[in-house]
Amino acid sequence: MEEKEENKELKEVQGRLRGLELEVRESEKEEGKEKDKGVMKRIEELEWKIEEKEREERRNNVVVKGIEERGDKVREGIEKLFKGMGIEEGIESVREIRGREGMVVVRMKDKDKKKKVMEARRNLKGKRERVEDDLTWRERKMKRNIEEIARKERNKGKVVWVKYGRIWVDGCWWKWDEKRELLRDGSGREKREREERMVEMETQEGKEEEVKKVSGEEKGKKGEEGG
Repeated sequence: MEEKEENKELKEVQGRLRGLELEVRESEKEEGKEKDKGVMKRIEELEWKIEEKEREERRNNVVVKGIEERGDKVREGIEKLFKGMGIEEGIESVREIRGREGMVVVRMKDKDKKKKVMEARRNLKGKRERVEDDLTWRERKMKRNIEEIARKERNKGKVVWVKYGRIWVDGCWWKWDEKRELLRDGSGREKREREERMVEMETQEGKEEEVKKVSGEEKGKKGEEGG
């Protein structure tokens, strides 16, 4: 019942979004393609509502790749796979992904059951099957961006950890700003801004050290001359 209500609400939001998109197209025709900022803002807000709904719908899901069973045998194959991982129960439903052979969406009964599956997937090492989180397109894009940043930072010799929507680099946690598509620290500063500030501070410290060094050398020379 709860799932049906969520689907109904999602369809209503999608309908409103299509209506606004039509409104923008009509506005472009009438105003020489000058987009109505108010309408565009409402479209963006609705797009994020749809995104939030999709994430909510997927929160108890995992995606299984490489499953051999098809059709009526899919659930049996998933249960067998999960049993081999140490998961005896908790499956609510299974659904093959159309057009993606060997890929199945598995809905677990609750968040804790899903967490156990995600933790147990390490037991699949050496096997063809893979278990992943069921992410939306935006979440997959965020994941790719963070992983690319992590790769570049590791190439610089830095210590890096990656979590959902976050990355830890040499003692500092950064959070991904999905709307701006950039990293921010705990104070809300952008990564580039913080790095520029760090370089500026290091440059200033270097200048101060140089001034001290020159000042010390001059004092030494005066002392020698006085002697």
